[in-house]
Amino acid sequence: MISSTSRPYIIGACVALTFILFSVSANSSRIIHSFFKWLDYSDKTPKSPEHRNYLSATSGTRLRPADTTSEIGRASNSTLGFERVFVIGLPERSDKRDAMILSASLTGFQVEFVDGLLGEHVSDKARPPGLDLKDGALGSWRGHMNIIRRIIENNLASAFIMEDDVDWDIRLLNQLPEYARGIRTLSHIPSTQRQHSPYGDNWDILWPGHCGDVLPSTLTKDPSAPTKDDLYIIKEDETVAPKSAQTWLKALVAYPETHA
Repeated sequence: MISSTSRPYIIGACVALTFILFSVSANSSRIIHSFFKWLDYSDKTPKSPEHRNYLSATSGTRLRPADTTSEIGRASNSTLGFERVFVIGLPERSDKRDAMILSASLTGFQVEFVDGLLGEHVSDKARPPGLDLKDGALGSWRGHMNIIRRIIENNLASAFIMEDDVDWDIRLLNQLPEYARGIRTLSHIPSTQRQHSPYGDNWDILWPGHCGDVLPSTLTKDPSAPTKDDLYIIKEDETVAPKSAQTWLKALVAYPETHA
Protein backbone atom coordinates (compact mmCIF):
# COMPACT_ATOMS: atom_id res chain seq x y z
CA MET A 1 0.00 0.00 0.00
CA ILE A 2 1.35 3.46 -0.96
CA SER A 3 1.12 6.09 1.72
CA SER A 4 -0.55 9.42 0.95
CA THR A 5 2.69 11.31 1.69
CA SER A 6 4.57 9.46 -1.05
CA ARG A 7 1.97 10.04 -3.80
CA PRO A 8 3.21 13.56 -4.80
CA TYR A 9 6.68 12.10 -5.32
CA ILE A 10 5.27 9.24 -7.40
CA ILE A 11 3.21 11.64 -9.53
CA GLY A 12 6.26 13.87 -9.94
CA ALA A 13 8.37 10.88 -10.99
CA CYS A 14 5.77 9.81 -13.54
CA VAL A 15 5.66 13.32 -15.03
CA ALA A 16 9.47 13.40 -15.21
CA LEU A 17 9.58 9.94 -16.79
CA THR A 18 7.00 10.99 -19.40
CA PHE A 19 9.09 14.07 -20.25
CA ILE A 20 12.26 11.95 -20.52
CA LEU A 21 10.56 9.42 -22.79
CA PHE A 22 9.21 12.24 -24.97
CA SER A 23 12.69 13.77 -25.19
CA VAL A 24 14.28 10.41 -26.03
CA SER A 25 11.62 9.80 -28.69
CA ALA A 26 12.22 13.21 -30.24
CA ASN A 27 15.98 12.73 -30.17
CA SER A 28 15.64 9.22 -31.63
CA SER A 29 13.65 10.62 -34.54
CA ARG A 30 16.39 13.17 -35.20
CA ILE A 31 19.08 10.48 -34.88
CA ILE A 32 17.26 8.11 -37.26
CA HIS A 33 16.69 10.97 -39.71
CA SER A 34 20.37 11.91 -39.53
CA PHE A 35 21.40 8.27 -39.99
CA PHE A 36 19.39 7.84 -43.19
CA LYS A 37 20.54 11.25 -44.40
CA TRP A 38 24.10 9.97 -43.93
CA LEU A 39 23.22 6.96 -46.11
CA ASP A 40 21.74 9.27 -48.75
CA TYR A 41 24.38 10.11 -51.36
CA SER A 42 22.15 12.51 -53.24
CA ASP A 43 23.57 15.62 -51.55
CA LYS A 44 27.18 14.82 -52.46
CA THR A 45 29.09 15.84 -55.56
CA PRO A 46 32.44 14.73 -56.97
CA LYS A 47 35.35 16.40 -55.22
CA SER A 48 37.10 17.25 -58.48
CA PRO A 49 36.96 16.38 -62.19
CA GLU A 50 39.88 14.04 -61.55
CA HIS A 51 37.59 11.82 -59.49
CA ARG A 52 34.68 11.81 -61.95
CA ASN A 53 34.80 8.02 -62.05
CA TYR A 54 33.31 7.95 -58.56
CA LEU A 55 30.23 9.79 -59.81
CA SER A 56 27.68 7.02 -59.33
CA ALA A 57 28.77 6.53 -55.74
CA THR A 58 28.43 10.18 -54.79
CA SER A 59 25.89 11.77 -57.10
CA GLY A 60 22.12 12.11 -57.04
CA THR A 61 21.80 9.04 -59.25
CA ARG A 62 20.66 6.10 -57.19
CA LEU A 63 22.41 2.75 -57.47
CA ARG A 64 20.83 0.50 -60.08
CA PRO A 65 18.80 -2.35 -58.59
CA ALA A 66 20.79 -5.57 -58.78
CA ASP A 67 19.73 -8.16 -61.35
CA THR A 68 19.48 -11.43 -59.40
CA THR A 69 17.39 -13.54 -61.78
CA SER A 70 19.11 -13.67 -65.19
CA GLU A 71 21.81 -16.24 -65.95
CA ILE A 72 24.73 -13.96 -65.05
CA GLY A 73 22.57 -11.83 -62.75
CA ARG A 74 22.68 -14.67 -60.23
CA ALA A 75 26.18 -13.34 -59.41
CA SER A 76 24.47 -10.61 -57.39
CA ASN A 77 22.27 -12.83 -55.23
CA SER A 78 22.59 -13.13 -51.45
CA THR A 79 25.66 -15.38 -51.75
CA LEU A 80 27.25 -13.54 -54.71
CA GLY A 81 26.61 -16.42 -57.08
CA PHE A 82 28.32 -19.02 -54.88
CA GLU A 83 26.87 -21.60 -52.53
CA ARG A 84 28.40 -19.94 -49.45
CA VAL A 85 30.37 -16.82 -48.58
CA PHE A 86 33.00 -17.46 -45.90
CA VAL A 87 34.93 -14.85 -43.94
CA ILE A 88 38.15 -15.71 -42.09
CA GLY A 89 38.97 -13.81 -38.92
CA LEU A 90 40.38 -14.20 -35.45
CA PRO A 91 37.52 -14.98 -33.05
CA GLU A 92 38.67 -12.32 -30.58
CA ARG A 93 38.35 -9.56 -33.20
CA SER A 94 34.66 -9.01 -32.65
CA ASP A 95 35.08 -5.44 -33.93
CA LYS A 96 35.94 -6.72 -37.39
CA ARG A 97 33.04 -9.15 -37.35
CA ASP A 98 30.67 -6.34 -36.41
CA ALA A 99 31.95 -4.22 -39.30
CA MET A 100 31.77 -7.11 -41.75
CA ILE A 101 28.18 -8.01 -40.82
CA LEU A 102 27.09 -4.38 -41.14
CA SER A 103 28.88 -3.89 -44.47
CA ALA A 104 27.56 -7.13 -45.97
CA SER A 105 24.04 -6.39 -44.76
CA LEU A 106 24.04 -2.89 -46.25
CA THR A 107 25.40 -4.26 -49.54
CA GLY A 108 22.94 -7.14 -49.64
CA PHE A 109 24.67 -10.47 -49.12
CA GLN A 110 25.19 -13.01 -46.33
CA VAL A 111 28.43 -14.24 -44.78
CA GLU A 112 29.53 -17.07 -42.50
CA PHE A 113 32.54 -16.68 -40.22
CA VAL A 114 35.33 -19.21 -39.89
CA ASP A 115 37.86 -18.80 -37.09
CA GLY A 116 41.34 -17.86 -38.18
CA LEU A 117 44.45 -18.53 -36.12
CA LEU A 118 47.84 -17.07 -35.40
CA GLY A 119 50.84 -18.41 -37.26
CA GLU A 120 52.48 -19.43 -33.99
CA HIS A 121 49.65 -21.88 -33.42
CA VAL A 122 50.37 -23.77 -36.64
CA SER A 123 52.53 -26.81 -35.94
CA ASP A 124 55.73 -27.15 -37.97
CA LYS A 125 54.59 -30.67 -38.80
CA ALA A 126 51.45 -29.24 -40.40
CA ARG A 127 53.41 -27.21 -42.95
CA PRO A 128 53.54 -28.75 -46.41
CA PRO A 129 56.99 -29.04 -48.00
CA GLY A 130 58.19 -25.80 -49.58
CA LEU A 131 55.72 -23.53 -47.75
CA ASP A 132 57.84 -20.59 -46.60
CA LEU A 133 55.35 -18.52 -44.65
CA LYS A 134 55.66 -16.94 -41.22
CA ASP A 135 53.54 -15.25 -38.58
CA GLY A 136 50.28 -13.78 -39.88
CA ALA A 137 50.74 -15.11 -43.41
CA LEU A 138 51.08 -18.65 -42.06
CA GLY A 139 47.95 -18.30 -39.94
CA SER A 140 46.05 -16.85 -42.90
CA TRP A 141 47.10 -19.79 -45.07
CA ARG A 142 45.85 -22.26 -42.45
CA GLY A 143 42.55 -20.40 -42.20
CA HIS A 144 42.03 -20.70 -45.94
CA MET A 145 42.90 -24.40 -45.79
CA ASN A 146 40.32 -24.91 -43.03
CA ILE A 147 37.64 -23.43 -45.29
CA ILE A 148 38.72 -25.55 -48.25
CA ARG A 149 38.43 -28.60 -46.02
CA ARG A 150 34.94 -27.51 -44.97
CA ILE A 151 33.96 -27.14 -48.63
CA ILE A 152 34.99 -30.74 -49.26
CA GLU A 153 33.45 -32.08 -46.06
CA ASN A 154 30.10 -30.41 -46.80
CA ASN A 155 30.21 -31.22 -50.52
CA LEU A 156 29.73 -27.58 -51.48
CA ALA A 157 29.64 -26.77 -55.18
CA SER A 158 31.43 -23.45 -54.70
CA ALA A 159 32.36 -20.88 -52.09
CA PHE A 160 33.57 -17.31 -51.95
CA ILE A 161 36.40 -16.83 -49.43
CA MET A 162 37.44 -13.47 -48.00
CA GLU A 163 39.25 -12.17 -44.95
CA ASP A 164 37.68 -9.92 -42.34
CA ASP A 165 39.60 -6.81 -43.40
CA VAL A 166 38.45 -6.89 -47.02
CA ASP A 167 36.64 -3.91 -48.52
CA TRP A 168 34.53 -3.57 -51.65
CA ASP A 169 32.87 -1.00 -53.86
CA ILE A 170 29.33 -0.06 -52.84
CA ARG A 171 28.32 -1.08 -56.39
CA LEU A 172 29.52 -4.66 -55.87
CA LEU A 173 26.19 -6.27 -56.77
CA ASN A 174 26.28 -4.47 -60.11
CA GLN A 175 29.94 -5.28 -60.70
CA LEU A 176 29.74 -9.04 -60.25
CA PRO A 177 27.41 -9.79 -63.20
CA GLU A 178 29.89 -7.95 -65.43
CA TYR A 179 32.68 -9.96 -63.82
CA ALA A 180 30.70 -13.10 -64.65
CA ARG A 181 30.25 -11.90 -68.23
CA GLY A 182 34.01 -11.40 -68.51
CA ILE A 183 34.80 -14.89 -67.19
CA ARG A 184 32.31 -16.44 -69.60
CA THR A 185 33.75 -14.43 -72.48
CA LEU A 186 37.26 -15.68 -71.74
CA SER A 187 35.88 -19.20 -71.30
CA HIS A 188 33.88 -18.97 -74.57
CA ILE A 189 30.59 -19.59 -72.75
CA PRO A 190 27.60 -17.45 -73.87
CA SER A 191 26.23 -15.22 -71.12
CA THR A 192 22.76 -16.71 -71.58
CA GLN A 193 23.79 -20.39 -71.63
CA ARG A 194 22.56 -22.21 -68.54
CA GLN A 195 25.39 -23.27 -66.22
CA HIS A 196 25.53 -24.37 -62.60
CA SER A 197 27.47 -21.18 -61.75
CA PRO A 198 26.67 -17.70 -63.08
CA TYR A 199 30.42 -17.45 -63.75
CA GLY A 200 30.25 -20.52 -65.97
CA ASP A 201 31.48 -24.00 -65.11
CA ASN A 202 34.89 -23.85 -66.77
CA TRP A 203 36.96 -22.75 -63.79
CA ASP A 204 38.50 -24.12 -60.60
CA ILE A 205 39.61 -20.94 -58.79
CA LEU A 206 38.54 -17.36 -59.48
CA TRP A 207 40.61 -14.44 -58.24
CA PRO A 208 38.56 -11.20 -58.25
CA GLY A 209 41.68 -9.32 -57.13
CA HIS A 210 41.56 -5.67 -56.11
CA CYS A 211 41.73 -2.22 -57.70
CA GLY A 212 45.55 -2.22 -57.47
CA ASP A 213 46.14 -5.59 -59.12
CA VAL A 214 48.46 -5.80 -62.11
CA LEU A 215 48.30 -8.16 -65.04
CA PRO A 216 50.27 -11.42 -64.88
CA SER A 217 53.93 -11.00 -65.78
CA THR A 218 53.50 -13.32 -68.75
CA LEU A 219 51.23 -10.71 -70.31
CA THR A 220 53.19 -7.59 -69.42
CA LYS A 221 56.72 -8.66 -70.36
CA ASP A 222 55.94 -8.71 -74.05
CA PRO A 223 53.73 -5.79 -75.23
CA SER A 224 52.48 -7.92 -78.12
CA ALA A 225 51.53 -10.86 -75.88
CA PRO A 226 47.96 -9.87 -74.82
CA THR A 227 45.38 -10.84 -77.40
CA LYS A 228 41.65 -10.37 -77.49
CA ASP A 229 41.29 -13.72 -75.80
CA ASP A 230 43.63 -12.76 -72.93
CA LEU A 231 41.94 -9.59 -71.79
CA TYR A 232 38.33 -8.64 -71.17
CA ILE A 233 37.97 -4.87 -71.32
CA ILE A 234 35.06 -3.13 -69.59
CA LYS A 235 34.41 0.14 -71.41
CA GLU A 236 33.11 3.22 -69.64
CA ASP A 237 33.48 1.56 -66.24
CA GLU A 238 32.50 4.16 -63.68
CA THR A 239 33.95 2.07 -60.85
CA VAL A 240 37.56 2.09 -62.08
CA ALA A 241 39.95 4.25 -60.06
CA PRO A 242 41.65 7.21 -61.78
CA LYS A 243 45.01 6.48 -63.38
CA SER A 244 46.55 9.12 -61.13
CA ALA A 245 45.83 6.79 -58.22
CA GLN A 246 47.21 3.72 -60.01
CA THR A 247 50.51 4.84 -61.50
CA TRP A 248 51.88 1.28 -61.38
CA LEU A 249 49.32 -0.13 -63.84
CA LYS A 250 51.58 0.24 -66.86
CA ALA A 251 49.77 -2.47 -68.83
CA LEU A 252 46.60 -0.35 -69.03
CA VAL A 253 48.24 3.01 -69.73
CA ALA A 254 47.17 2.88 -73.39
CA TYR A 255 43.49 2.46 -72.50
CA PRO A 256 41.07 5.32 -71.77
CA GLU A 257 40.58 6.48 -68.21
CA THR A 258 37.25 4.70 -67.80
CA HIS A 259 38.36 1.30 -69.11
CA ALA A 260 38.97 -1.56 -66.68
